[in-house]
Amino acid sequence: GMTKVNTKEELPQAYEEAVKYNDDVLIEEFIDGIFMTVGVLEKDGKNFATEILEIIPKNEWYDYEAKYTPGMSKFILPAELDEELTKKTKEVAIKAHIAAGCRGVSRVDFMVGKDGIPYVIEINTSPGMTSTSDLPAQSKVMGISYDELVQIVLNGAGLNK
Repeated sequence: GMTKVNTKEELPQAYEEAVKYNDDVLIEEFIDGIFMTVGVLEKDGKNFATEILEIIPKNEWYDYEAKYTPGMSKFILPAELDEELTKKTKEVAIKAHIAAGCRGVSRVDFMVGKDGIPYVIEINTSPGMTSTSDLPAQSKVMGISYDELVQIVLNGAGLNK
């Protein structure tokens, strides 16, 4: 039910499409920029961010087709960002995780606008854990094996107490 609206005249049709899926409709400003995602994990009571994954869709934006059709997006891991933006994005991911009351694990999605600001667009509190999912790939780049990642997630959920 997601639609990118380019003119105010397109808004009513986009709204009608969205309410086919849910009565609650979110309308947000489109931010033209770099789409990124960051995992947030908890180990020994401390939150930390994974490497940043940059996603470049072949479509105009990262829609359902770009996300779930092989070859419709390019993935850069770790994202090719300068040190300052990398640090800032990871800090914002952890702050968003905490502010939303998340525990153990989340994945925070961003758009980095042309102004260089990382804008949080959503927090996934149950990120995928398949062989093609973002969080396992981000963790692997950090030297965290899949089994270690599962243990971190379980411990973050309090199953080690």
